[in-house]
Amino acid sequence: MKKHGFTLSELLIAMSIIAIASVLVAPVISNIMPDKNKTRVIKYYTAVKEATSNLLESEAIYYARPDLDSNGMPILKCGSDTVTHVSLACTQQPQVSPYNSSDYEGINKYPNLIRHTLLGDKAATSMPDGSVWTISAVDSSDITKGYTVSIDMEPNNSVNHAYDSSHKKPDTFIFKVSVDGDLTPGDALTEVYIKNTDRTSKKEDMQEAETVTTEF
Repeated sequence: MKKHGFTLSELLIAMSIIAIASVLVAPVISNIMPDKNKTRVIKYYTAVKEATSNLLESEAIYYARPDLDSNGMPILKCGSDTVTHVSLACTQQPQVSPYNSSDYEGINKYPNLIRHTLLGDKAATSMPDGSVWTISAVDSSDITKGYTVSIDMEPNNSVNHAYDSSHKKPDTFIFKVSVDGDLTPGDALTEVYIKNTDRTSKKEDMQEAETVTTEF
């Protein structure tokens, strides 16, 4: 029996159908696929929030409660100073190993503690996944303005920028840490990610980011 193959016209028609299907399906697939940056942002936001809370609650690292007042309540001590509440403003050197060194005092106390806790070393700048972390005081002369945690998810590309009106495809995400240890998003897309942790539509996240009016 004689076998017949596909004619050129049939092959061209089949290729055209596949091309059209790809154009139609690709955006749908892209929209329902998990956003890997969003997953990492949520993970790191939670990690920084928990680490900050744990550090502030540690008497050995930030505060001591050696005495009670006349009402039987603990007196908070930051070094030799009596304070009214726990905050990152206590920049004195901890008296417990491995934090009892000058690396963990002053304006760099919090950044080095977070790097040690989450990245494994006070001098570390990156995670195993390759993301690069920059942790710094908002104002080196005023600790009360808090800190920023900037995470570049793809340091090898040419973007290296957080979301704004000029950068709609960012690879850097920012967290703000107040002097009281409260964590808030530092850019529009990070805010949308944290607000909508269960949403899987990247397109909807990007559209909402364009409507964010928060001043960062």
